[in-house]
Amino acid sequence: MIIMKDIIIITFKNGVVHMEKLKRLTKKEIYELYEAGPEAVGEAINYLIDIINNQQKIIDAQQKEIIQLKERVKKLEEQVNKNSKN
Repeated sequence: MIIMKDIIIITFKNGVVHMEKLKRLTKKEIYELYEAGPEAVGEAINYLIDIINNQQKIIDAQQKEIIQLKERVKKLEEQVNKNSKN
């Protein structure tokens, strides 16, 4: 059994991360969604997939930035080590 406490929507706009917490659906709300039919369930699933895809884009951008920053730190450390030997 997987228990999820909350869903958080994360968006990345203009270099700023925005986080919005979604409330969990109650059993009644889930049942109402189910009763609304396949189209409503499909929309809900696609909405969640969109959230996951957006979060993955943010993660990818952050990983790329981390790599760039690590390279920058390494170069700066090399400069400091060179200068300290003089």
